[in-house]
Amino acid sequence: MTRRAFVGVAFAVLAASLSPAESEDAAPTPVTPTLEWLRDVIVRRGVPPRFVRIERPEEGDAPARRPRLVFWTRTRRITQTVAIVIVGEADARYVRIHSARLARAPADHPRLVEVMAYLLDRNFVMSGAQFARDATGGEIALRAELALGEGLSEGGFNRALETLLRAADEEAPRLAGVLGDDAAEGPE
Repeated sequence: MTRRAFVGVAFAVLAASLSPAESEDAAPTPVTPTLEWLRDVIVRRGVPPRFVRIERPEEGDAPARRPRLVFWTRTRRITQTVAIVIVGEADARYVRIHSARLARAPADHPRLVEVMAYLLDRNFVMSGAQFARDATGGEIALRAELALGEGLSEGGFNRALETLLRAADEEAPRLAGVLGDDAAEGPE
C-alpha cells in the first residue's frame, strides 16, 4: 500500500468514526418533552422512582393548576422539593423548573424589605436561576425556565436542573441568615 493510499484509508476511517450518528460528542436530537420523559430523565440521574411523581389536577381544581412533575432530592446542605411544569402554547412553550419552599417571608415579616432587596440583588448576579416570591403566602423559591423552540435535549435539561439545584443549595443558608430567626419554615 502506498503512503497516499494509506493516508486516504486512515482519513476515511477517521471520518467514519466521527460521524454524528456514532460520535459520543454529537449533539443529541432535541425532543418535545413530556412529563413522562422528564420523569425518566430524573430517574436516570439517580433519583429513586418512589421520590418522583406526576401530579395531575383533579376535577374541580382551579383552572390555573397544571399537571406537574414533583420530586425530592438531597443536595449538600438541604433537601429540596422540585416541581416541573410545561407551560405555554404552540411556539411559546417552555419548561419551568421550580425549587420550592426554600424559605417563607409573608407580607408581615419584620425584615421583608431586607429580604426583597437580597432577592433582587441575587437575581441580578445569578445566571441560570432566579428567585421568585409568592405574594399571597410568602413562599420563596428558585426557578429556571427553558424555552422549547427547537425541543430539549436530556443534557440541556440536566445542565439547567443541576444549575438550579446548586444555586438553591448555596443560597438557602444565605437566605436563612437574611430572614433571621423568623425562618421557621425554611428548607425541609
